[in-house]
Amino acid sequence: MVLALLIIVAVVGAPARAETPDEVFSFANHLKRDGLNEAAAQQFLRFARENPTDRRAPEALLSAADCLNQSGGTEQAVTVLEAIVNTYPDLPEQCKVEVQLGRLYAKLERHEDADRTFTRVAVTMPDCALVPDALLGKGEALMAQKNYAAASEVLRGVVENHVESKAAPRAAYGRAVCLSRLGRQAEAMAEFERVVARFPGDPLAGFAALEAARMQAARGEVERAVTLYARA
Repeated sequence: MVLALLIIVAVVGAPARAETPDEVFSFANHLKRDGLNEAAAQQFLRFARENPTDRRAPEALLSAADCLNQSGGTEQAVTVLEAIVNTYPDLPEQCKVEVQLGRLYAKLERHEDADRTFTRVAVTMPDCALVPDALLGKGEALMAQKNYAAASEVLRGVVENHVESKAAPRAAYGRAVCLSRLGRQAEAMAEFERVVARFPGDPLAGFAALEAARMQAARGEVERAVTLYARA
């Protein structure tokens, strides 16, 4: 009998030692660094589920959402980010979380949810460094809903009030598109040309130059169109 028990222990092994929170968190980060995003997400979620009061729980959920999104689980990532917003309303990274949530809503074509989320950031977190990004997201959500007039005004605000932000070139280009969709072709052409002049190093400047050149050519302004084509 004793011999049989010894054989069982040798084959099966002793009961596994429970992993500590530090070990789970470390293992999750290791998996993420190795690009094993699905496995990493499960470990981050496990950590947050088993240690909800740990100061690293929100970070674990953020990492889980990122890993899920990277591995194609955008809807699951949205669920995790929504849980963060509802569970940790005073989180210092709340602005970052909501902007990311808005972007994922947009990715899923949930444009009304994206609009609402970006608006909340801009209105309730005015000191957040990501406000220009939130306003850009709101403008693009309105464009996706074909509300070009409202989108044009929001995007103009980004260019006028946050011209040094990374969001400004895309906002300016988006506003030009809105003006074109509204039939305001002369204003749209001028806006495309302003993108070229104000943001010459941005990739969108080339696309703006092409659009402006096309419009100038349609007006018979061949010389101006050639000049713009050369800048594309």
